Amino acid sequence: MVPNRAIKHTPTAEGMLADIEAILAFGIRQPGHSGDRHAEVWAARRFAEVGPYDVALEPVEVQMWEYGEATLDVWSPDDPAGPPHHFEGFALPYTEWCRDLDRDLVAFDPLTAKDRIVVEPLTLTELPQSLLREWATFVFDPEG
Repeated sequence: MVPNRAIKHTPTAEGMLADIEAILAFGIRQPGHSGDRHAEVWAARRFAEVGPYDVALEPVEVQMWEYGEATLDVWSPDDPAGPPHHFEGFALPYTEWCRDLDRDLVAFDPLTAKDRIVVEPLTLTELPQSLLREWATFVFDPEG
């Protein structure tokens, strides 16, 4: 993008939310998916509309990953004949599925993880918006 003119209008909260809704409407936007291409074309058009840029789309080769579900059935070692605990999730990109894998489920330990299904707890960080705003190098608030 090359600057070539002044910004045509100041963004508003309503306009930004409308842009977000438009992008979300494209669906999955992973590389290679049609939603990604639609979002590229839409974004190029929006940049050209609001200025100050001349926009050019250039091809970039990317690997495409097809989304797939992942499930895990876990039986209790105390009741292996009992019903399993069923977990649903999503496959990690570029992984392959397998059926009838029978392994112990263990907490991560690099010394004993081989040939086991390793589970590592994941705790997401929660930060207040006020703190993030304080750390930001630039903030635009259309409401002032």
